[in-house]
Amino acid sequence: MYSKCGRMGDACVVFDEITERDVVCWTAVIIGYVQNGESEKGLECLYEMHRIGGDGERPNFRTLEVGFQACVDISEGRCLHGFVMKSGIGCSNAVKSLILSMYSDVGHLVNPWFCFVN
Repeated sequence: MYSKCGRMGDACVVFDEITERDVVCWTAVIIGYVQNGESEKGLECLYEMHRIGGDGERPNFRTLEVGFQACVDISEGRCLHGFVMKSGIGCSNAVKSLILSMYSDVGHLVNPWFCFVN
């Protein structure tokens, strides 16, 4: 609710009070950052989510979808692409489609086969 109202500071206060964060909580705050024009913070949050680990904190398709939407240039996109492939969460065709869309969105058309090599 706070992020939809553009009040990310308040949203973060609520997020910080959650002791057992799951993928839904993380994804909500990432979406909030991206929708409020703070894509870089959204990507930082995605990486932090993965860094602290745990089964309930593994990015899902929606998390990655928002993460790729947050990529505004090719360097961010390549970084997230590498992260997804190295972490093993980029093996599904749906995630590979996100990768292809991201490259297209940032104006960097690539050989589609490149995105499917693990």
